[in-house]
Amino acid sequence: MKAKRIRYLSGESASVNEDTCAEWLAHLSDLLETYTSDEIYNADETGLFYRCLPNKTLDFKNTDCHGGKESKERLTVLLAVNMSGSVKRVPCVIGKSLKPRCFKNVKTFPTEYIANSRAWMTGIIFREWLQKWYNELTKKKRALLFIDNCPAHNPLPVLISLKVEFLPPNTTSKLQPLDLGIIKNFKVKYRTEVVNHVLRQIQENRAVVPINVLEALHFIKKAWDEVSPRTIQNCLSACGFDVITTDESDTALENPEEVEIDVDCDLPVCFPPTYENIVREVQREEEDDAGFDNLEDPEIEPPTPPTVQEARQAIDTIRCFLESSEDIEYVIFRKLNEIFSVVSELEKKRFKQMKICDSFKPV
Repeated sequence: MKAKRIRYLSGESASVNEDTCAEWLAHLSDLLETYTSDEIYNADETGLFYRCLPNKTLDFKNTDCHGGKESKERLTVLLAVNMSGSVKRVPCVIGKSLKPRCFKNVKTFPTEYIANSRAWMTGIIFREWLQKWYNELTKKKRALLFIDNCPAHNPLPVLISLKVEFLPPNTTSKLQPLDLGIIKNFKVKYRTEVVNHVLRQIQENRAVVPINVLEALHFIKKAWDEVSPRTIQNCLSACGFDVITTDESDTALENPEEVEIDVDCDLPVCFPPTYENIVREVQREEEDDAGFDNLEDPEIEPPTPPTVQEARQAIDTIRCFLESSEDIEYVIFRKLNEIFSVVSELEKKRFKQMKICDSFKPV
């Protein structure tokens, strides 16, 4: 399916230059005809107060409700999605600590994770992210990426199969799909996970402990996975892309302006483009290479990784729970069997890594 050209929407705000938009659309009209909807991408960064609850929340009767407490611990999340909504790249998350305490014993992460002292996007991080994506593309694959003219997005390396186009300045509020509801939908789903996490602790009569960075990474991945293709397609249509919805049964984000997530919608994500900031960026990247030793929540001891036997018992417990429930789809049991197979493969690898002397005591 060929991607149709962008159509200019009337009703632009006064802050957006209509002539600039018209020139931009004329420039893209021929370019888009050579790419399919699966090859056209949009990427953008957003700041996230990862411990923050929604601005509006429910509370018990006769209890004063002061709204969600704003938490200033922040992350920067880089999201990228294609025009059809069929591919959502793994989020790239930037934090302040390279080795928070919750990462102890963790070797596999649900998202990409990088750190610097401000938890901001930098030119080096963005170029490495682009290069990694480019390395994944084969000669038969290509991509066209639309991004804003953020200072951290310049300069870019020359990538043949991955073409980058900058949106005109001051037009992202009208021309960038991620800014027209996709990021907002992602944050709504993320904060739903945070609220559910708090409620589970209350229901289990446990002390309410703020989430750590590792838990935030899992919530980010889950929330991003739950952003539907229909939502992505609707947001693309809203900013001018002619998108044909492929799945009418999917639900889209309705009335996104009614959702209160304004607490971190305008967080800065990179340094202003000054000479001093460029020097500071290079210096901090060199410090980052050496690694941080600052730890998050030192009073909380990370859990000890379970053994293979404990992992199998946990899978059996989940299977027993599902079997005792109604209306469980067959695909759930298939996924559970896949997890069981992964555990078995990991067990084989561990046996191969052991030496024969590990099984005997010296005499």
